[in-house]
Amino acid sequence: MNTFLDDSLVGVLLLVSAGYAFSALGPRNLRRRMLSALSAGLTRLPTALGVRRAAQRLARAADTKPQGACGGCDSCASVPPARSAAPEIKVPIASIGRVQR
Repeated sequence: MNTFLDDSLVGVLLLVSAGYAFSALGPRNLRRRMLSALSAGLTRLPTALGVRRAAQRLARAADTKPQGACGGCDSCASVPPARSAAPEIKVPIASIGRVQR
């Protein structure tokens, strides 16, 4: 019985790990669809289990728009980057000396 419990626990952990990797590396809207499906599944459960708050949190997380590829401004380079106020410093290659040892 102990080996069955160990094997099933390892199998569950492998499935959770594969699901996380698939959601993290898969398409951006996949995460939203998975969260909304999980939320819908939790709302169908009886209220005695006390999972309503978790279902609401998952529904709110599914409603948020996924961020851009870099996780930043979500513009995905549709707007050109702002110019820096300081001018670029140019150093001629001939003036760069080599370190003598």
